[in-house]
Formats: sequence, C-alpha cells, structure tokens
Amino acid sequence: MIESYLTDKILKLYKNIRARIHTVKNVRILAFVYLRVDLKLKVHVRA
Repeated sequence: MIESYLTDKILKLYKNIRARIHTVKNVRILAFVYLRVDLKLKVHVRA
C-alpha cells in the first residue's frame, strides 16, 4: 500500500519535472525567436 503510494508520487514528480524541462526548452526557443525579430525591427526603425 505505502510502496505503491510512493511510486505513484515519484512518477508524478518525474512527469512534472519532464514537463517543466520541455516548457523551459520551448520558452528558450520562443525567447530566441522574439529577440531576433526584435533586433530586425530595431534595425528597420533606425534605417
């Protein structure tokens, strides 16, 4: 009983951590794209 409860908790934690890592990667990609677009816009505004 206690063992299954613990394994369930650990599995949920593992899934949460994996999901977080995935979202962090997505956020990094989005931030990178946003920065590139932002730089291009600034260059256009100056020119």
